Amino acid sequence: MIAEYRSPSGDILIGTRGGSLVLCDFVNRKGDIQKSIEKTRPDTSRADENYVEEVKRQLSEYFEGRRREFDLSLTLSGNQLEKNVYKALLTVGYGCTATYSDIAALAGRPRAVRAVASCIGRNPMAIIVPCHRIIGSDGKLHGYAGGVDVKRELLTLEGSLSC
Repeated sequence: MIAEYRSPSGDILIGTRGGSLVLCDFVNRKGDIQKSIEKTRPDTSRADENYVEEVKRQLSEYFEGRRREFDLSLTLSGNQLEKNVYKALLTVGYGCTATYSDIAALAGRPRAVRAVASCIGRNPMAIIVPCHRIIGSDGKLHGYAGGVDVKRELLTLEGSLSC
C-alpha cells in the first residue's frame, strides 16, 4: 500500500507490503521517487491499511518529541552493501550522530567511504533508518535526500544540534 504522510518537515511517502515497511521517503527528494516505489514493490491491496496508520502514528509521535525509537517491521532492500549500511545506520541512536567513516567501518567496508555515502543517499526509509544522523568527519552537515535544512531540523528536534 502507498500512502502520504504530511510531516512538519515535508510530505513523506509510505509504502508497505505484507505488514512490513518498504518505503518511507520525502516526496520532494532529489531523484526519482517513482524508481523508489518500483524498487520496493509495495502492496497495492488495502490489507496494509492498519499498518500504514501505525507508521503514521509513530512518525507523529517522533515529530512531537514523544518517540525516540521506532517499533516497526522493516524490509530493507538493495544489494548486500546497502543492507549492511542500513543496518549500521540503525545503530546510531536518537540524539547521536556518526560520521560516514563510522558507518563504513560498521558496514565492514572502512575504506569504501564514498560507496557507503552513496548507499546512505539511496536510503529508502528516511527518519526510520536514520541517515539524517550522519555528518561529515569535519562535523558539518553534508547532503540529505530531504534537504540539508530538513536534516538540521531533525537533528535539532533530537537535541543533536543547538542551531
